[in-house]
Amino acid sequence: MAEIGEPVAPPDIDVDQDQCPFDHEEEEPPNVENDLIGVGGTLARRMKNAEGTHKYEKIKGDFKVTPIKNPNDDPKHPFYKKAKVVKIAAGDDEGTVYEYPVSCAAHHCIPAQEALKSSLLLAFMVKKGDSEPLKGGSYSKGVVWSDVGYDVNGSQNGVFLPGSYAVGGGQGGMGVWASTEDGDEDKPENPANSVPDAGSNKLTGKLYEIAADNRKWQYVKQAVRLCPGQFHDRHLDYSLFVRDILQKIFENYRALYMSSIFRTECSKCKERKSKLANRGIPTPYGLVARLNGVSERLKGFLNGSTWRINIYTSRWGKAYMEAVKKGNPAAH
Repeated sequence: MAEIGEPVAPPDIDVDQDQCPFDHEEEEPPNVENDLIGVGGTLARRMKNAEGTHKYEKIKGDFKVTPIKNPNDDPKHPFYKKAKVVKIAAGDDEGTVYEYPVSCAAHHCIPAQEALKSSLLLAFMVKKGDSEPLKGGSYSKGVVWSDVGYDVNGSQNGVFLPGSYAVGGGQGGMGVWASTEDGDEDKPENPANSVPDAGSNKLTGKLYEIAADNRKWQYVKQAVRLCPGQFHDRHLDYSLFVRDILQKIFENYRALYMSSIFRTECSKCKERKSKLANRGIPTPYGLVARLNGVSERLKGFLNGSTWRINIYTSRWGKAYMEAVKKGNPAAH
């Protein structure tokens, strides 16, 4: 389906800063807020409406945001209005071919709940003394004088990826995906659904198995090619990789804090040192653009052009890449 490259490391996704990143423009802390609770539907709407990740009004106008259509809403795309574009032979004597639609979901390139929520980087994103709402809790260890103004549901943090939603891999759809347990990797497949029945249009087969007679794989393969983009379901490994990138950024900012503010090696920070004890560190507002850069580079590995063996938004992607390396003909 695409070129498969070697694993990438966090430094391949993000380049460290070497200059003081802390705000030198504002004499007083501005009123800025974050939105750090990830919601797929909200991300999809903001992609459609060109609403970006910047929430700091003073600088948000400097960053152009263009609308991004869901493939299901794009007249030029094969998935438009959930057209039945995936075709799978039944394997019967009549030559029956079953047809299926594909739906796409808005994927957070930087996941809110599984990556950002647990990141130490929040210290440089959340106002000192504030309690920042997070899904299932809150964060109150910020050290900066205002929120950085990051919207995790902003357009730059999103990419539309195909999934099994239209055929019943979750709630709704056609109801032909033989198991709805893709989100829980510890639950086994129902053995009764493992063997295809030529007279049924059920998408049967073992999860994450790359085999010619696995109807689920045949659906995934075609959906990914037509989108193009990686398949999207449970993606904890992906989130852990992004968490490592966020940790790298945090360590870079911590080092810059130690030099610029703690040891007052930045002359502009030194001038305001007496104010910082009570107000917090001047916020590194450029962090939002830096996070957008991370999201943009991650999109390059998710949009179907070049895949990397350690970046995948479904175990189907991992299984596919492993099958290609082993020369499995069903992967092609």
